[in-house]
Amino acid sequence: MKTTMKTMMKTTTKTTTKTRQAARLLTLLLCAALLAMSTGCGGDDAQSPGQVGNNDPNNDPGNNDPNNDPGNNDPNNDPGTQAQISGQVQGAESSMGQVSLEGIAIAAFQVQGDGSLSAISEGATQTDAQGRYTVTVDLSAGVATDIIVRAGEEGQEVGSVIVTETLEAGDEATAAPITVESSVEVDVYIEARASGSWDEDESTSSGLRALISAELAEALVASGDYESGVEASARATLSAMSTWSQTLRQEAVGASEAEVSAALEAQAEAQAEHDARLDEAEGEEEREQAEEDFIEALAGAWGEAGLTVEQTTLAARASADAFILYTAELEEGAEGQARSDSEATASTFATASIEAQAALVGLGEQSQGAIAEAGVELNARIEAAGEAGQEAERDIEAAWIDYRAEVEAQLSAAFEGIERAAFEAASTAVEASIEAHAAILASLSASDDEAENAAALAEAYGALRAGVLAEGNVELLGEAFAEARAEAVLEVLLALGAGPR
Repeated sequence: MKTTMKTMMKTTTKTTTKTRQAARLLTLLLCAALLAMSTGCGGDDAQSPGQVGNNDPNNDPGNNDPNNDPGNNDPNNDPGTQAQISGQVQGAESSMGQVSLEGIAIAAFQVQGDGSLSAISEGATQTDAQGRYTVTVDLSAGVATDIIVRAGEEGQEVGSVIVTETLEAGDEATAAPITVESSVEVDVYIEARASGSWDEDESTSSGLRALISAELAEALVASGDYESGVEASARATLSAMSTWSQTLRQEAVGASEAEVSAALEAQAEAQAEHDARLDEAEGEEEREQAEEDFIEALAGAWGEAGLTVEQTTLAARASADAFILYTAELEEGAEGQARSDSEATASTFATASIEAQAALVGLGEQSQGAIAEAGVELNARIEAAGEAGQEAERDIEAAWIDYRAEVEAQLSAAFEGIERAAFEAASTAVEASIEAHAAILASLSASDDEAENAAALAEAYGALRAGVLAEGNVELLGEAFAEARAEAVLEVLLALGAGPR
């Protein structure tokens, strides 16, 4: 039974907000998202966000008045081929130690196919006393994608950020604040591009960013071998993004190529809007609110692209498995955080889907409330597992066991007589598909190519869905349940069975 993303959006917002109150929910994966673009090189006087994008024709970076060019003082430069990026540096620290926010050099680069950087900023730009900057970039070569803004001189970098927005001449973009998280995302992105495995149809800068949380970034920086951590994270993100898209395209999952492409584009747009919100946020409370709003915006964007809760739930689960497979190579603290991040994303979608399906099954208000509370507890425990190091896997599995038991208990208690007998028969049949699926996952290895594992995972999840929703299982329930209720029951069993066991 397909459920609209609008339904999921409401459920996810409720679940996520409660989970954050219990312990801040980690970044939502959803893997995919799109090209990132940017631009910029401001003058020595950085503009505030309120100045960028205003309606004053005397402050138009694309006009023809060389005396009013905020990017440089050279009248030979053509402002009609320029764009601007504004942003800020937060917490400036370089290899030389803590540095002042004021006077940090800012430059913009285009990432080449081999991971090398090509400078595209014009003039000399520095941050102001608050760490803000406006940098102008040269777009004479055309539209720019995946632009990197870097703070600090070569060898003494303070940090960097990817601008997730496609820029054309005359555009003005706002970058997310330059932080430890944004800087690690850039390093992982460059490593992924340099690997030769970057697929323009599946690998996107915004999708990669969604996979690297602030907590994981800090764990990677604190690890004993940062370079190896970045390399493993690059492999993990590449495989996770590919798995997400390929799972959606599986025949049994049912998303069309147009819907997947539209979802990637919509996520990129949502990410660009989120970056602007983060730039404006003052304090931790506003940043957390921006994260919650971003989750809702993503759910809405995917729904508008045509994806359903059932589809995104399965894709999130498959993507999490891909990410975990490769981040298992990380040091203990980073590995546990990576597992927690991925599982938090997958469980957020799974609990939202199960709550929506529980309503379609016809469970009473009390049973639905119990399932919702169990979902809040599951998500909170998975998030907390990020601090458990090598025990994270054990803690997450235990959380899922408890959640699965509660949901199954609520379903069983709601059914009587012929309905309960049909439910138990269907559960037994579904378990066979789940066990076969688990055997496939156990056979995968991080020593194998990321693309091969992504294809194997996508096929495995497509087969799992086909097996669980097989006509025979629907018929097992058919005598006791109307078809719509039968399919909703099977969707619940699928979401439960796909989780860690």
